Amino acid sequence: LRLGRTDEAIESFERALETDFREQEPYLALANLELRRGNIETSLDYSRRALEVWPDLLPAHFLRFHASLELPDLEQARRALDTARLLAPDHPNLAELERLFDQFAEMERE
Repeated sequence: LRLGRTDEAIESFERALETDFREQEPYLALANLELRRGNIETSLDYSRRALEVWPDLLPAHFLRFHASLELPDLEQARRALDTARLLAPDHPNLAELERLFDQFAEMERE
């Protein structure tokens, strides 16, 4: 999204949720946009709301992982990563996410 259009996109996705809360895309888009804006708790809220309806929604677990690292809440990040691994053990992003988790864990120990 171009600079300045993020607010419009958020409003559009929020309207979409008001009219049909059964679509996955608005939850994921809002979680991603809020994460990129630095609104970590809001991002987590959208991820949680999506996972309440679709507990196996892999992108929501990935978003929850990234947002949890930003807090940092390593326990929550680990749970999100473990769940993603259970859902898609061969997903190509898992190794990179594991390395990212290890880096954050190492920084927390220092």
